Amino acid sequence: MEPQQTLLQLQPKFLILKNHLWLIYIQTTDLIQTLNPNDLSSQLLLVPVAILPQSSKDLIVLKTINTINGLTTNLASLKTILSEISTTSLSLSASNTKNINQVRDILNNTKVLLEFQYKNLDQFYQSSVGLELNSQVLFLSGQSLLENFLEFSSSLWLTDIIGNEILSLNQFIMGNLSESFQEERRIYQFSSYYQFVATSISSLKSLLETKINVSIIHDFNISSEYVSPFHCHYQFYESTQQNLLTITSIQQILDNTGTILLLKDAGICRDLYTRSKSLEFEMVLPGNSPISKISNTSFNQDTQIINLSKYNYIMTSSVFLDISQDLNSLNFSSDGYVLELMFSPLAQPLSAPIESLQFPNNEPSNLAQNTSTCNPICDYPKCCLQDACIDNAPPTVYYFLGQCDRCNAINETKAVNVYPSGSNIGNDKNCPYLCKNGGEYKLGGIADYNYTLSPCVTCPHGWYSPPNNNSKYACTIPAGFNPFIHGFISNAASDNCKVSSLYQVIFVNKDTSTLRLVSPSSILDNGKTIEMYLKIINLDPLSSKIFLTGVQGSIKIGFVYSNVTQTLSPSIFGGDDKIVISTNIGISVNQFTSFFHYAIVMNQNIIEFFINGNSIGSSVFTKLLFSQTPGFQFLGGTYGQRMAFKIDEFRIFNQVLSPLQFGLSRTDYIVKHSCNMATEQMIQGKCVQRHASDMTFDPVGHSYSCYKPDMEVVGTKCLLKCPPGQLRNSDLQCSCIDGKISTWKANSVVISSIYQYDHAENYYAENNIKSIGLQSVQIYGQDGSIITPISCSSSSNDGVNTCDHLTDGNSTTHWETLGNSGYGYVILNIPTNSRISHITIEPLPNRYTIKTVSLKLLMDMDELIIVPSFLLPMSVDPKLFYFSEKSHLKESNQFIGCSICPTVPILQDNENSLTYRFPSSSVIPRQGLSHCTCLGNFKFDPKRRGCTPPLPTPEIITDTLVPVPMTNNWYNVKITDSIRVRYIFNSLPGEEIPVIRYSLDNSDPTEQSPIYPISGMSSLTMKTMYIKLKAFSLGRISSEVFQGVFQFKGIIECQETPPYLNVEYNSSVNMFIHCQSQPLSDISSSWIRFTTNGNTPTNNSESYNAKKGIYILENPSLGVNNIIIRYKASLVNYFDFEQTVSYIIRPVLPSPSIIPPTTTTPNSLYITMQPSTPLSTPDFMIYYDITNNPNPSTSLQPLTISNGIQYSEQLLVCCTIPTEPCLILIRALISYNGLISKPIDRYITIYPDFSVLVPTIQTKFTKSPFMCEITILKNSNMELLKTKYAIVYSEEKSESICQQQIENGKEYTNQLLISSNERRGYYYIQAVNEKRFLPSGITNTSSLVCKEVVFTQFSDSPLITPDATQVMFNNSIDSEYTIKVTANQNTPHAPNFYFEINSNKVPTIESTRLLPNYTIVLKLGPNEMSKTFSVSVIDCPDNFICSLPTTKSIKLVRRCPTPFISPKSGTFLDNVTITVTCEAGCNPRYDIDNVPNINSPLFPNPLLVTYNNAYDSFKFGFLSICAHPDNEVGVSVVTPSVYNIDRYYRPKPPLITLNRDNQEISMTCKTSLPDEECSIYFSIDSPSQPIEGGQIINPLPERGSREYQYKYRLPFKLGNNKFVGPLEIRSISVISTSTITYERDYSIESTMDYTVFGVPAPHATIIALPVETIFNVSVQVYLTSTALQVSDYIKYYTKNINDTYVPKIDEYKIWYEPIQLTNSSLIYAFIDGRQRLTPESIIPQVFTYYLNGTSPIIIEVPPKVRQPFNTKWLWLLLLLLVPISIAGIILGFKIFRKPTKWYEKNYKKVQSTIMKINKNKID
Repeated sequence: MEPQQTLLQLQPKFLILKNHLWLIYIQTTDLIQTLNPNDLSSQLLLVPVAILPQSSKDLIVLKTINTINGLTTNLASLKTILSEISTTSLSLSASNTKNINQVRDILNNTKVLLEFQYKNLDQFYQSSVGLELNSQVLFLSGQSLLENFLEFSSSLWLTDIIGNEILSLNQFIMGNLSESFQEERRIYQFSSYYQFVATSISSLKSLLETKINVSIIHDFNISSEYVSPFHCHYQFYESTQQNLLTITSIQQILDNTGTILLLKDAGICRDLYTRSKSLEFEMVLPGNSPISKISNTSFNQDTQIINLSKYNYIMTSSVFLDISQDLNSLNFSSDGYVLELMFSPLAQPLSAPIESLQFPNNEPSNLAQNTSTCNPICDYPKCCLQDACIDNAPPTVYYFLGQCDRCNAINETKAVNVYPSGSNIGNDKNCPYLCKNGGEYKLGGIADYNYTLSPCVTCPHGWYSPPNNNSKYACTIPAGFNPFIHGFISNAASDNCKVSSLYQVIFVNKDTSTLRLVSPSSILDNGKTIEMYLKIINLDPLSSKIFLTGVQGSIKIGFVYSNVTQTLSPSIFGGDDKIVISTNIGISVNQFTSFFHYAIVMNQNIIEFFINGNSIGSSVFTKLLFSQTPGFQFLGGTYGQRMAFKIDEFRIFNQVLSPLQFGLSRTDYIVKHSCNMATEQMIQGKCVQRHASDMTFDPVGHSYSCYKPDMEVVGTKCLLKCPPGQLRNSDLQCSCIDGKISTWKANSVVISSIYQYDHAENYYAENNIKSIGLQSVQIYGQDGSIITPISCSSSSNDGVNTCDHLTDGNSTTHWETLGNSGYGYVILNIPTNSRISHITIEPLPNRYTIKTVSLKLLMDMDELIIVPSFLLPMSVDPKLFYFSEKSHLKESNQFIGCSICPTVPILQDNENSLTYRFPSSSVIPRQGLSHCTCLGNFKFDPKRRGCTPPLPTPEIITDTLVPVPMTNNWYNVKITDSIRVRYIFNSLPGEEIPVIRYSLDNSDPTEQSPIYPISGMSSLTMKTMYIKLKAFSLGRISSEVFQGVFQFKGIIECQETPPYLNVEYNSSVNMFIHCQSQPLSDISSSWIRFTTNGNTPTNNSESYNAKKGIYILENPSLGVNNIIIRYKASLVNYFDFEQTVSYIIRPVLPSPSIIPPTTTTPNSLYITMQPSTPLSTPDFMIYYDITNNPNPSTSLQPLTISNGIQYSEQLLVCCTIPTEPCLILIRALISYNGLISKPIDRYITIYPDFSVLVPTIQTKFTKSPFMCEITILKNSNMELLKTKYAIVYSEEKSESICQQQIENGKEYTNQLLISSNERRGYYYIQAVNEKRFLPSGITNTSSLVCKEVVFTQFSDSPLITPDATQVMFNNSIDSEYTIKVTANQNTPHAPNFYFEINSNKVPTIESTRLLPNYTIVLKLGPNEMSKTFSVSVIDCPDNFICSLPTTKSIKLVRRCPTPFISPKSGTFLDNVTITVTCEAGCNPRYDIDNVPNINSPLFPNPLLVTYNNAYDSFKFGFLSICAHPDNEVGVSVVTPSVYNIDRYYRPKPPLITLNRDNQEISMTCKTSLPDEECSIYFSIDSPSQPIEGGQIINPLPERGSREYQYKYRLPFKLGNNKFVGPLEIRSISVISTSTITYERDYSIESTMDYTVFGVPAPHATIIALPVETIFNVSVQVYLTSTALQVSDYIKYYTKNINDTYVPKIDEYKIWYEPIQLTNSSLIYAFIDGRQRLTPESIIPQVFTYYLNGTSPIIIEVPPKVRQPFNTKWLWLLLLLLVPISIAGIILGFKIFRKPTKWYEKNYKKVQSTIMKINKNKID
């Protein structure tokens, strides 16, 4: 290869290499600039010479200075050499040999300098006394040396690289090196340097191992008190060794664009040191450090004082605290040891298994005659039985004087089978079980039966119970007990409960007798961080508040635990344990079963909770929420507020930590995960980009800073520092925040000439007297208001024009200096720390003004020059100086501040102006009021000093401004009107009124548009104008545009004839319209439209006809017509003329007509009245009067609506004397809406009519003597009236006789008689009334009356059934009773019955006839309780004389309604108030031991039944009835009530249900809330023999607990061939999960009795009475049996004998009263009750009854259906049943401790007995 070609080919590589070298050089220069020996010297000066000798200090500083100087020299030389490298020739400069030698010297020197820095660190570590013990004094110096070593190592390494690369390049160019050999040289050089650095690091690490205890470094959770900050150095060396292994070639450096990957940053050690300084509290388990325990036994307590570490002493208990090893903690602890806080849950009931115990020799009866003697006498709890002292005696005996004696009140049957574990029988004759073990007691009391059987439960903390005792007693508070710090931690068997700390851990002082009191703000305050590692072991079974830590009486940090949702919510509580701060976020407890990091950070009044570095919620925080009274710090909670948890790494920092800083207790972890030193440096704890030649590195603070003191590091640049109160914006410029502006702060304003001596620049040349001054000065505050100076001073004045005149607001005054002074100044003193937004200076308007002015501010002893030089003109031209106009600021920060922009205007433009409601706003650069802005449609107005809305919008008004519908801003205007602008604007003093500008070309007005008023307007011209208006004002937002299209139109005027005002017309009127226009135009009548119905006329309305006009006709239906006519005259481009007129027209009403038009009529006449012609309205009124026999010679008063009678319905007109003729005059008129018609008259002649004046014929028969008396009544007292009659005989019945006229009639005077001597047959009596009128001689005769008299033989009196004289209903609802009437058929006939009820009359054929079913229904009224009915009936068959009446008296009596009892039977807590009420006038009566009757006590409403302290639960029962004061009213059905008063708030008892169809028994929990988790436990007992569940239960349930055999899961059946007999099922509900806090989690018992039969039970025989089977009318059937037991009852079903339906079992009813049969029927019956029959085992008996002569029907019945029975035994049987039933009731309610169970067993028996008692009226 030719040399020239070789050089050309190497040119690109050379350029790249050169660029790399320059980058390396710049990087090296950056590094060396961070080294400052003065800082190191200052730090070493703080170390006492006793710890680090002065000679060592001097040597370290000297080596550092030499290293810096040497490195600086080397870099300067390298820079020169690099600059001489030619870019055109690949060789060095002419001085090649010299440069090469110089490079080699630099390389040799580099190794020496590097060794200096290594020895510096070695000297420091070796010479320091007690490096670990005195680490707090030595660390900062040692840290600076380490950082210097790193920087020197990097710089020297880079220097070495540059030198060797230059040498290699030169040799290669000269042809002495191949390219491969050059690479080998690089690798060798790299490896050589690497080996030196690696060896140095390793040596330093080994040295530290001899100076500090490095064995604890890897115990990650070691307490900081045991950790030296030099441990971080050791870990740094260790990690650097590993880091150096990753650099394998020089190419890694060169390929990284010149950025060097060297050593890791050691600044993390400084950061950890600083962080440890902010540590306020720390509790870390010492791990391998010893823990000392001090037990306190001064009184009965378990108190331990434990020294966890150097500063942490705690008071706790062995019950609360342990140190355990948990492998789950190895992520932060090397050995896994953590602090474990424990607790004892609240006392829970102990489970007691059930045992079956028997008496010795299975002979319990022997105990009653126990004559055993023991010598010596047995000591309790043993007793003497069969000459031996025994323990654990059977449950039915008790201890008494050493003898085993018999219990006298316990249920022995149950006691044999139930014997609680851990119990003894006591020495009380009532035999309560006693808890054997101390510290256990029983719930309830001896009066409660369950008390003897209830389990023994553990006493709560602070309570004790001796052995063989069922009560608990409060432990005595021992001496020295302080409830502020102490609490009970156990129960006991005697009065010696243990005492320990109130909380699980209480922090105490080293002097353990005193508490370590801390301020609450030392834990919770802004700027703090709390962190810890936690693991929750278990929680209390109930929802509760749980505490972690806090300060007693002030704050408690913990969780809210929900047992229902199984969640924990981080919360802060106050001293009263109320929640003050909560996240309201529930976190599943499953997340806390392993260790997690928990942190609480308080920053800027926000408290935030973190779990494992993730935020789980935040809230507003202020320490004012808590008391700030100091108290002791604690861990854990008090009794009932504790949890078991493990904790470690508990720290509190006076520093806001980020999630990345949480839990970083391992310094090696931080070092290994520090910044990427290839491109980053750690500055102030953050990794930032390496940078920039204008920065310097601070080895002390390990941070970059700017060279200039008035600059600061911003991102990657050094910028001027911002004044206080200002922040950098996105453009990196200093600025106030949005809403604020920069203002000056000053106490004085100084205005002066530029020179403070006589100088030509101070005054104008024309000023020959050299007197200078100013016209005025205005200083404006931060809101734009003028600041008035409090005083002023000046260099001089002319004696008249002083400095006061500058701010007096007077334009005629000014300030001026003395003549020939040639300079001047004025000082205006303003209020201290005033904020200035701008200043105006007004020069004098002549040659005497200051020519060149300077403006500055004063504050205290400092000054701020705002304007160093400014030329003032000789004219009235005020100069305004804003903040932004300053030209020089020197040390000005104290003069500059940020002020809020004013926003609210002082004066609104008008009442409709918008009010500014946005926050303050400003724009960058925010330097003065001119930069204040406003949000929304507002603009900042300096004059008004606030945000102003747009100017008010002007508007145009005229006299007739009419908007055009359906258009925008279109207006019609009369040509006679002129337009005007209305504008409302409230101006400030001196403020100009806005200018209104307009446009006529439809464009928006601008500031160049003409000013209103509008020119060129002419009147009386029809045209269209487009007008827009807008208001303008300087500095304000212009107004909205008012725009409108104005059409100027002509006008129309119209007149009407005839006049309509104050005029009334009859019948009709014709109206005409006359119109004219302006300007004149032809108005055709077709342009006029009108309406007559009041509606607005439209183009579709009727057109006006000028020839015809508008004809208006009356409308009588409207009364007085007020006719409204509206018309409109229209022309194009003219305003419409609209008019409304009203004409009054009075119509004429038609006269009424009288219907019928008859003028003569007999007796009377019905008449109606109506209009003679129809009216369209029904609202008219007719008035009339009637005159009898008017006198023709006398004129009548005219008829009016006031003296007339209003007609409403048909009238009956008759004579005042009915028997005399008369003349009637009728007058009538119509009135409507004030209108009155013409009256009409009608004359009518009325004469008497005798056709209706008929007589009455009455007959009366007697049997002895047999005859018929006939009486004829005239039915009138009319004078001269006579009655004529005739009697006609017929052997046969003849209806035609009564249709014939009377012949040869005789005048009736006396009673007529048909005797037994007369012929038998039919007699017809005819009769009429007649009268002869005088003087006319006319005779009037009535219609004929005829009556048939049957004179044959009497019919027999009828029969009334049943025979009852009094009927009592079985309830309060029934009210009807049916009786039946039957004919006495001694003489067969078809009956015709007639009857009367309660009428005191004998029935006749005119009475009510009985319907063919021959039944009468007697019914009580709704409010009647009793009533007596008298029924009288006769039989009148054809061809017979009516029978004599049969009369029967029957009294119907209701029962009182069933009493209403509130509340219903059930379970109640503590007490219950019972009320019993009755309706229908009945009173509540009750009894406890017997069935109540009318003489029983009244119920004492209300009755309060309270809890009995002797028992857990108390049961109260009674029977009640409603009874009426009237003894004949029946009492109601007896109602039993049972109440359980529970001492404790419990769950509801379960519901036990029997399915009679399949005999399955099911149980149901009755929960109070849907989410409650409920279990049912039950036992099955037999009073007759021991049982095993497997024998009788199918399927067999799982085993139970809480003294109960089984736990209910599925329905089951009872019984098989192995067991026969009665059973009792007892069950309770147990709630395991509920948001309700129950005092007992189990309910009271629910019970059910059940009988198991081995074979089907024999069917008892039912007897039906009466035994006869055929009856005439009705029969009452009684059902009974000699085999009925107390729990049995008879069920029956009745149906018609011809009905083929087969009844279902559930259709049968329980028999309790006689069965009333009125037709032939079948009765099915069977016995149910104790046998609990299944449907397939029921064989009903059948009884047949025939009524009304029905022929018997042969029916097959089962065998033994009809057994012979002697009825004489019936009543004896009934009398026997009644006392048995009463005894059952009394027995049931005397079992008073368990009435609920009795009620369930005996309900049906009581109901049956009560019904029988009521039926037989046995009270």
